Amino acid sequence: MIRRLWSATALILLLCPLGAFAQHHSQGQDSVQFFQDIHIPTGQSAGDAVCFFCSVQVEGALNGDAVVFFGKIHNSGQIQGDAVAIIGSITLANQASVGGDVAVIGGLLNASPDAVINGDHVIIPAALILLQLLLLFGILIALIYGIVWLLNRSRQPACPRRP
Repeated sequence: MIRRLWSATALILLLCPLGAFAQHHSQGQDSVQFFQDIHIPTGQSAGDAVCFFCSVQVEGALNGDAVVFFGKIHNSGQIQGDAVAIIGSITLANQASVGGDVAVIGGLLNASPDAVINGDHVIIPAALILLQLLLLFGILIALIYGIVWLLNRSRQPACPRRP
């Protein structure tokens, strides 16, 4: 009986935050999703939008930032804050606006000539990230090789001198 009571209490405590999250999202607050796209339709607004392995589509107004990891941002409305895509891409359609900065790390920025970016825009291509990873991997391999070489050198006996 006590075990069931503890299980029910734990279940309620786990489900309460989910209900609060759903309530905030319906009131236009922040949204965080994993593997499920975020869509802000025309005439609606939301706070920040953060998406992991999915996309953010803004047709209405986003009053905060849009951040995607391994996904895409498609903006045909207004983003008041920054737009950031890490290993993803950002598309700004006609009449789209971003109130802050636009950063694309390991992807592409496709911006219409009529799109407005009020802040800076930074694009770091995927090739540059790959080059940095390869350089880091090469340094790590060289370090391991150097340590192994030093350990093996100290184990080898010195050559005896000839009389």
